[in-house]
Amino acid sequence: MADSSKSQYLDEIYFFNLIKFNGTFSVQVVKNKK
Repeated sequence: MADSSKSQYLDEIYFFNLIKFNGTFSVQVVKNKK
């Protein structure tokens, strides 16, 4: 049980970092277009 919850926790961190990275990347692209 602990292993499955731990992997789920890591997946959520990875997913959050992926969204945060994509968000900052999109902002940089918009700034470069201006």
